[in-house]
Amino acid sequence: ECAIVSTRAGGVVEVVRDKRDGLLCEVGDYKCLAEKSLELIGDAKMRQKMQLSARERVVSSFSLKRMVDELEVIYSEHVKK
Repeated sequence: ECAIVSTRAGGVVEVVRDKRDGLLCEVGDYKCLAEKSLELIGDAKMRQKMQLSARERVVSSFSLKRMVDELEVIYSEHVKK
């Protein structure tokens, strides 16, 4: 349950959905990072909503069980060939 403030670097945009699980800024925009961090710190209701959303996202999309299930499907498809 961690709300994120980050830049849109690398794979971050595939994991963190802006204004849902966290707040994103352009790479190198340190002013935006500071502003968004203060915004998140100052708004407990928004922060809690993003924390819960982030946790739900991790469990539904990035859990170990989900990754294992997806790998089993891939392996099963290759074994059939």
